[in-house]
Amino acid sequence: MNEKKQIGLKIWKLFLKKYSYGEIAKELGISKSVVSNVINYCQPPNENNIQEDIKRLKQEQEQELIKCKETCEKEINNYKQEINQLKNKNNKLKEEIKELEENLEELEEEFEFNELKTNIISSTISFMITFLIIFITMKFYSNLLFQQNFVKLAIFLLIISILVLIISFFATNLIKRFI
Repeated sequence: MNEKKQIGLKIWKLFLKKYSYGEIAKELGISKSVVSNVINYCQPPNENNIQEDIKRLKQEQEQELIKCKETCEKEINNYKQEINQLKNKNNKLKEEIKELEENLEELEEEFEFNELKTNIISSTISFMITFLIIFITMKFYSNLLFQQNFVKLAIFLLIISILVLIISFFATNLIKRFI
């Protein structure tokens, strides 16, 4: 490799002294195509130019590296902010879910209590209506109890109990609507 560099340096020295391609080839003992290739495709040796190019390239690379670092840092900071915002939103949503679960539990307890109240009230109303109907029936038909057939009385009491059930059903629905 050093031999090729030395030949290249000699070609350029002779070319800069205004030698022709043929003269350079004769003096160095190489072909004209080698001389042509070196002159056409290689830069003349100048250590100052090479050092300046290296410094310039290093500076450009350092500037690019600094820009890349700044850009990366900005993007990282943006991502961190977005992550923090998402964490905050997640925490708020968790708190809201806890509150909603607590409210749901309270509402379920209240619903169960109201349902129990409704059942107690409807049962009480059913009992009172049945008691009143039987009491009224006994008052008006007390003399018929001993004179008429027992089957007729049983059918009559069955009809009364069906009426009581229907009334208690409607009363339960009304109570549920108002409670």
